[in-house]
Amino acid sequence: MRLQKKFGLLPVLYLLGFLVCLVLHPGTNDTAGLGPTADDDFLSQQRAARRELAPSLPGSGTAVQQSPEPASCEPNLSTSSGSGSSSVLPHPATDGEGGRPCKCAGGQKRGSPADFSADLERREALLQSAVPCVDEYSVQRGSPPTASMVLAQCALRWLEHNVQSELVGPPVEQTEPGAAKGQPPRLRNITLPKILLDYTYTGMEFVLPRLTGPDWVYLTALLPQVGLPLPRTRPVMPNQLVLAPPTYHRVMSLFVTNTLFDLQLVLRLEEYLQAVAPLPFEDALAKMLGMSRVTYLMLPCGNSSGSPGKSEGERIKEAVRAVLRTPRDMGLHQLDVQVESVAAFQYEGCVRELLKVVAIKIHRGVRLKWCYYPLGTKYDLIYRKDDMVQLVHRYVMQWTRFGGDKVKTIRKWYPSINMGDLLGWGLDLAQREVLFWDMLTQASCPDPAIQNWLLSRGGRVVRIDPNQQSWKNKFPVGRNYIEFLKLFLCVEKGTWKQKFDSSVPTSCMSCQGGNLIHASEDGKWKFYNTQLWARTDKGTYASYPLGDAVQANEYPKCPACNVCVMHPFRSLKMIWHNERSLPPAACTECYRCQRKLRLEGPGVTLNASEYHGCTDVEGVPADTPPPNPDYCYDTQKKPIPRPSAPPEVVKKGFFS
Repeated sequence: MRLQKKFGLLPVLYLLGFLVCLVLHPGTNDTAGLGPTADDDFLSQQRAARRELAPSLPGSGTAVQQSPEPASCEPNLSTSSGSGSSSVLPHPATDGEGGRPCKCAGGQKRGSPADFSADLERREALLQSAVPCVDEYSVQRGSPPTASMVLAQCALRWLEHNVQSELVGPPVEQTEPGAAKGQPPRLRNITLPKILLDYTYTGMEFVLPRLTGPDWVYLTALLPQVGLPLPRTRPVMPNQLVLAPPTYHRVMSLFVTNTLFDLQLVLRLEEYLQAVAPLPFEDALAKMLGMSRVTYLMLPCGNSSGSPGKSEGERIKEAVRAVLRTPRDMGLHQLDVQVESVAAFQYEGCVRELLKVVAIKIHRGVRLKWCYYPLGTKYDLIYRKDDMVQLVHRYVMQWTRFGGDKVKTIRKWYPSINMGDLLGWGLDLAQREVLFWDMLTQASCPDPAIQNWLLSRGGRVVRIDPNQQSWKNKFPVGRNYIEFLKLFLCVEKGTWKQKFDSSVPTSCMSCQGGNLIHASEDGKWKFYNTQLWARTDKGTYASYPLGDAVQANEYPKCPACNVCVMHPFRSLKMIWHNERSLPPAACTECYRCQRKLRLEGPGVTLNASEYHGCTDVEGVPADTPPPNPDYCYDTQKKPIPRPSAPPEVVKKGFFS
C-alpha cells in the first residue's frame, strides 16, 4: 500500500518539476537586450550561444568557467601525469570523476538552467548599462581612432578608478617581525606588492604606478597608437620600465620563461594581434593567459577572432582548447581559468566587456633563461590559485647531470622577472645603463651571470642564489667584474655571445668539452679567464688594462661612480661577505646620480626604434626570430648544440 502511494505521487512530482523548469528557463521568445550594434546584434548572438551551450556544460570538460565559483563549491582540479600532456581540465562544476556535477550550497547543482538564466540576465544588465566612451585624444590625433582604441581608454580609466578593489585587492594577514620569543605572533594587515605587464602601452601618461605602492613593478611594452603623436620622451615612475614593442619573437620567447606575473593588461587586443603576427589568435590569447594570475582584457570589436555568434567567454574557451590540443614539451600543458565581466563600454555602436580572467591552474614547461636552447626545458612551472608556486626540475640531459626530478616550492614568491628575460625582450640604452648601476649596489657573489639576477620590488635589481659554490670556479673581481656585468647588459662594446673558442687556453666559466667564452660580435673583444681581452693589430688578443677611474675621472657628472667601480668586488658567498665584497656607499650614491641623469631628468624615450633586445645566447638574434624556431619557442624537443660547438662536444652531448 505504501509503495502504491509513493508511486502514485510520481506523476505529480514530474509535473511540478516541469513547471519549475518553465519558470527558471525562459523560452526563445525572450527579447530583452540591446538594439542592433556594429556586431550584428551582439547580445542576441550571445543569448543564442548561451542556450546552445547550457545543456552541454556540466561535465563537458571545458577549460573556462563562465561565472564566479560559489564559496561552498570547491572544484577538484585534475593534474596531468606526463610532462607533455595537453589534456583539458574538467569543468570546475564537476568533480573530475566521470563528469558528475558537484553539490553546492543548498543542494543545488551548478550548471542548472537557473544558473545560466541568471548569468545571462546579469550579462544583459551589464551590457545595457555600458558606459558611453569619448575619445580623450581627439584634438591630438591625426587620423580617426578605431573603436577598440577608444574603448581601451575607457577600460584603463575604469581600472584607475577601481584600482583598490580590482588590482590591489584586500589586505592579507602577515606575521609581524620582532615578536617576543615564546609569545604568539602578531599579525598585521598588509597589501602585497605585485608585478604587472601591460602588452599595449600607448606611451601616453600612465597613472596606475602612482595609485599603488612603490614596491609594485610595472612593465609596459610600448605600442603607440597609429595617428596619435607622442613626445620624444616621457618621465615615468621609478617602478615603471618601458619595454620594446611586442613582436612574434618576443612574446613566443616570453611564453616559455619561468616568469609568472600577478597582473596583465591587454586592453587593445586588436593592435596586439597585429603586432605579434603571424601568431594565430588562439596562441596569442591562450599562451598569454598562462603567464599571469589575473589578466584584464577586451576582445576586439567585430568577430576578428573567427568565432561569429559566440560569447566573449566562449571565444576565450575555444582559444584555450585549441592550444591545449597540441602536445608540447615547453609552453602550456594545462590552463584552467575563470572569466568574469567586470564592466562594459560602448563607442560608435560597438559594445565590449572588460573581462577579468583569473587563472585557477597553470602548468607550463619553461626554460632556464631567454632562448636558452642547449638544455631545452629545465623546469615545469605549476601554479594553483591561492597556493604556492612550484618549479619542478627536469633533467633532459641525464648523462651530464645527476638524475632525478626535484620539486622546488617557492614559499616566498616575490614580484619579479629574470633579468635575462627582461633584457631579451628589449629596453632602450638609458634604462639598461641604470639597471647596470643598480646591480653594483648588490654584494658580489659567485656566478654573476645574468640569469642569477632579478628585477624585483620597486623596479630594483636583486641577486639570487648568493650561496653557490665558490671554490671550484674562479669569477671576475674588481674592474673585470664591472666589465663582465656590462657585457650582459649591452651597455658598452656592442653585443656579446657565448661561443666555443679553441684559440683560448681555458674557459672563464665552468664548461665541459670545450672552451666556452664571451666574445663581442664585432670580434674586437673577448672575456675569458675572468678578464677582458682586446684584439691587437697582429690579430691576437691581449689582456686589456682598465686603469684607475678615480685618477682619470671617468665619470665627471657622477664622481661617486669613480669610487664605486674601483671597489674590489671580491666574489664570496653571502654567509662570508665582508667589506671587500659588500658594495660601498658610493655605489648607492652613484646609482641615484645615474638615474637622475639618464631617466628622471630627460625621461624615457618613446621612439620604438631605440629599443633592442640583449641576449648572450649564440645563434639567437636580438630582435628577430632565429633561423631555427626550436631555439626559442615551444617547438624544441631535445637539446641543440651551439653553432660553434666542436664535433667532440656534440658527440659527448655537452651542449651547455
